[in-house]
Amino acid sequence: MTNHDRSADGNRTERIIVVAVEASEPSRWAVDVAGRLAGEIGGHVVLLHVVVPPTVGAEENLHAAAELMDDRRRDAVRLLGEMGGHIPAGLRCEQVVREGLPAREIVAYAAEAGADLVVVGSRGRGRLGRFLIGSTAEDVLRGAPCPVLTVAHGPATSDARPAGAPTFAKVLVAVDADGPGARGVVVAAARVAAARGTEIGLVHVIPSAGNFRGELGMPVDESVRIRQGRGLRLLNQVGRELDARPRYFVRDGEAAAEIVAAAAQWGADLIVVGASARGRLAELFLGSTAEEVIRHAPCPVMAVRHGVVAVAGLEEADTSENWVG
Repeated sequence: MTNHDRSADGNRTERIIVVAVEASEPSRWAVDVAGRLAGEIGGHVVLLHVVVPPTVGAEENLHAAAELMDDRRRDAVRLLGEMGGHIPAGLRCEQVVREGLPAREIVAYAAEAGADLVVVGSRGRGRLGRFLIGSTAEDVLRGAPCPVLTVAHGPATSDARPAGAPTFAKVLVAVDADGPGARGVVVAAARVAAARGTEIGLVHVIPSAGNFRGELGMPVDESVRIRQGRGLRLLNQVGRELDARPRYFVRDGEAAAEIVAAAAQWGADLIVVGASARGRLAELFLGSTAEEVIRHAPCPVMAVRHGVVAVAGLEEADTSENWVG
């Protein structure tokens, strides 16, 4: 991060949005979204492309490998120049080329630059009709020091909005009663939704199978009503973190499926979901709910790992409070 990114008192003056760029259509969509978002929330965009060095065996021509690497560097500069044309005029845009393993370099650069958000494009639909995250995007989600926005859809629907409408007119935040990062997820969403005219919705999903927490022997309908009441109290408590009054959705069923369904029914433009990634398994597994939401969502998804500082350089929220009584 350069010195002019901070004011005299040391506070952040610009938000840094890093876009992982490759030669693909989803990557171009990611650049488009990042450019519009930077203009709305006040920030600048860094277009980052990672050049992967060729593998050279002991008997291979080192000179040929060096020439191939030079070609890849030139292609990277050309690609970044083309992608930079999608950033709105007047916005500060940097172009950075790094060399190494893509996910590792993206995560490292985000940490070095003090990035507030990393944006990555997701692949198209697979054989089962779901969006594929892609190995690089998955690794970035697991390791990034800030929220990660995945974009798997083109801008066709957003282009039909009235002039001046925010990039994300409706932001749906998934709130987990058991997750310690609930408040951080909401704060991240609020910062992204800072554009005037944006609506925020909070969704909490209660499990549909069986009774729990002292409700054994209770009629199922009564148990569901109790859990719905707890869900509403949870959303009320979380909603107090926001300046504007959000809409509340309490749903019953499997978490990822209900979050996606709520987003589709409400017409959400962005889903924000917390991702559990703790201990040694964090390197291998991102929270299954977050992964499934990203794969099936009808809109971009922002994943905020528990323990990660939220967007805009905010101090991490105190998550020790017991959200539900």
